[in-house]
Amino acid sequence: MTTAVRCLAVVTPVLSVTAVTPALAIHEAYSPDGGSHVWDNQTHDHFSVNDSKCDSHSAYGYWNSTDNRLENYSGCGTTVKKYNVYVTAVKACTNKPGWDSCSDWT
Repeated sequence: MTTAVRCLAVVTPVLSVTAVTPALAIHEAYSPDGGSHVWDNQTHDHFSVNDSKCDSHSAYGYWNSTDNRLENYSGCGTTVKKYNVYVTAVKACTNKPGWDSCSDWT
């Protein structure tokens, strides 16, 4: 006589909650029309601009002030990056004829 042994494994998920300090938070913004998405990384030393809408309008973003602007003329779905910067705030914009669609500073 053969006896089959069956084992039931119970996996209990463990939820880990970690507080994110502002120094580690990523700055991120979207233009109101959805055409531009900007962000930095966790060490705040590079800045990215994504053209997130296939609308024939280029995307750009600012970091820290309007003196620091990065353009993305590469087209829909592309991302351009600026390295060796220190980011404290970001703003996302889409180039529009007559007016630009820009987020608030975040």
